[in-house]
Amino acid sequence: MQIRIDLRSVAQRRIRVEVAVERNESAAGEVEFFMPVWTPGSYLVREYARHVTDVVAADGVSGRPLMLEKTAKNRYRAIAPDGCERVLLRYQIYAHSLTVREAWAGEEFAYWNGACTYLWPCGRETEAAEVRVDVPDGWQFFCDRTASGETAFELTDLDQAIDTPCLAVPEHAAVVERFDVHSVPHRFVCAGLAGVELPESLIPDTVAVIEQASAIFGGTLPLEHYTFLALFGESGRGGLEHMHSSTLLAPRTTFAPRRNYEEFVSLIAHEYFHIWNVKRMRPADFAQFDYERENYTRLLWVAEGVTSYYDDHLCLRAGVVDARAYLDTLAGHIRNMDRMPGRHVQSLGDASFDAWVRFYRQDENTRNTTQNYYSNGALASICLDARIRDLTDGARSLDDAIASMYSATVGSGYTFEDVCKHVSDAAGQDLSAGIDTLVNGPFDPDLDAVFEVFGLEPRWKGEDEPHIGVQFRKGMTELATVFDGSPGWRAGLAPGDEILAIAGLRARPATFSTMFSQVARPDVEIEFLIEREGRVFALSVTPSRRDRARVEIRSVANPSERQLRLREGWLGPTSLRLT
Repeated sequence: MQIRIDLRSVAQRRIRVEVAVERNESAAGEVEFFMPVWTPGSYLVREYARHVTDVVAADGVSGRPLMLEKTAKNRYRAIAPDGCERVLLRYQIYAHSLTVREAWAGEEFAYWNGACTYLWPCGRETEAAEVRVDVPDGWQFFCDRTASGETAFELTDLDQAIDTPCLAVPEHAAVVERFDVHSVPHRFVCAGLAGVELPESLIPDTVAVIEQASAIFGGTLPLEHYTFLALFGESGRGGLEHMHSSTLLAPRTTFAPRRNYEEFVSLIAHEYFHIWNVKRMRPADFAQFDYERENYTRLLWVAEGVTSYYDDHLCLRAGVVDARAYLDTLAGHIRNMDRMPGRHVQSLGDASFDAWVRFYRQDENTRNTTQNYYSNGALASICLDARIRDLTDGARSLDDAIASMYSATVGSGYTFEDVCKHVSDAAGQDLSAGIDTLVNGPFDPDLDAVFEVFGLEPRWKGEDEPHIGVQFRKGMTELATVFDGSPGWRAGLAPGDEILAIAGLRARPATFSTMFSQVARPDVEIEFLIEREGRVFALSVTPSRRDRARVEIRSVANPSERQLRLREGWLGPTSLRLT
């Protein structure tokens, strides 16, 4: 099979594609092609075929047009008569989605993922392909299958095609940094920086993070090369892992202030940790992908949640952040967890299973009905890590469980029972019942007990100001969310309501918070003027006091020597000075 990618229409946001395949004699003169509907690592059916246009088929030798029929939303069938030995499919991809999952074409760069680009012959998923990329004059092409200057590469099968993101950049705009870790060549290929310079600390910090990650798995890397494809624009943030590369998306302002930079390095750590956890060690449910429908698993809290725990912790180990900054990040996870009533409704396992219809399709009721398996999965990981460290007096940690599970299940896939086994083995005690409660029931971990292991405690602070338990749409007084059980919920406020006035005073986005704090009092009824579906009416609401407005993780007054020793093992020597 041969695939040709033509980028000479990037100004029109188009990527032209040709796929040439030999006709299979057993297929009765038909060749059917399909496009995946989702990308591994991003669990949502995204219907990539909606961006496919101008599909035609021809005899790949004579050039004669062939009959082509669309057989499904993402499938095309070419009818090849006797004498036609090769089928050529031509089409265009509308490439104007600047995400790590889809395709983008413009004057600054062109980027595409395999899932949203290739129409692949059905039943021939294991067939190899030769790919040639035609770039505009003065452009460079990059992917983890090519060296500098090359514009052609080979793919072993469909899995590798989907796992190989590609980037083309004008030579004057490409920023490439090369470095080695454990004698393995790595490179950053950056597009869209528009003159913004990379911080001098980025490469040393990335190297330190990679070294800390590899130390968990024996100090070696399971690859021969690695490429970071870093895309920059005005806004947007995300990452997507691949076997030998990752795509990072961030705003050009990501390097300042310092907190933004730390978040970018954490994104690097997250996607790189996936080379072990997800790309090589993954749920058994993902042993063989079906690219045309949902692939379910209850273990995304491991695939993504454990990785979310390690991304920030690797930054701590690497010295990118200190112990105080790391604990502040954890406090943010705890605060978000506390403000998500859905964790009492849906378990982490169910949240993983329902990612296809809930996590990536959030609405005004999401926080009331589901939970975030990324951040709450990270908190579950902390619970397991603390338990292992406590039971072994600091001799072992979650590192040992993950490394052991990696060695035992890489290539075959892991189950929930595998997770329980390797965590229990690391702890020297059967923790299966506790893990089951943690991830298959309401998510309400005893964080006081978890942090007590390290002589730390979450300290909640309240506010005397009134609280009604709602979130507004940005720049509006229209309600985006009303939290279940809140004063607003009890009063009958609903998402979509626009607050026109409070106590007879006009409500405006810029002054709402200040005005509300001045006229409202906890436990005192106040009148809201509401617009709902074109109808205006009054509603009485009784605000309450916000008892858990903020949380900080601080040291207990007199930590024991054992607590300090375990704290140092978890957070490093600087954590001993925490107050």
